[in-house]
Amino acid sequence: MTIIEIIERLEKKAGKELLAGAQKDKMLKQLAALKTKYVSLTAINEESPIIQGLVEKGTKLVAQPFSIDATNLFSRYAKAALYDLSGNLLPYKWYVRLFFISAIGFFLLAPQFFPVIFALIFIVPVFVGLRGLKTRTVNGFTLTAMIFPVSLLAASMAAKAFIPAGTASILVVVFAIVSLVTITSSIAGAVIGFLYKDMFV
Repeated sequence: MTIIEIIERLEKKAGKELLAGAQKDKMLKQLAALKTKYVSLTAINEESPIIQGLVEKGTKLVAQPFSIDATNLFSRYAKAALYDLSGNLLPYKWYVRLFFISAIGFFLLAPQFFPVIFALIFIVPVFVGLRGLKTRTVNGFTLTAMIFPVSLLAASMAAKAFIPAGTASILVVVFAIVSLVTITSSIAGAVIGFLYKDMFV
């Protein structure tokens, strides 16, 4: 059984077993969009570990009574796998880089304007999120995404404080540059994370 055949079977099961309504329409639309993306792939290596893992999960899924939660979970895996199968991992790499830049900027700038405890609160979520980021989990994405708004806040306050000071000292110039870089990375990271959140499962 191929991944496309599994999606087609899920479409049929959803069409038969779900009651007519918004929930059914949403599920069918989701599966149709997923099938279109897999059909559009120029070539699918059925022997790849990613595809074999998906087929194994999908085969078990279609053998059971239709479950919305289980199908949504399978769809999340399938959407994330598309990035690997198409070789489109650039958004993920940029997200990781921007996360690191934003996190470093936050930990440098936040203590200048907030109590030290404010920055320390984020140490655990950042490190736990980093572990999840390596395996591309939704929890890892959620925890790492938390750094962008607080980094933007700290960097915006730093920019207001240091940029008007001009070249008063080398340290002021450094903090001004760090604040601008952090603002840029925070906004870019949040946008990439939002647009490509399907990378995570």
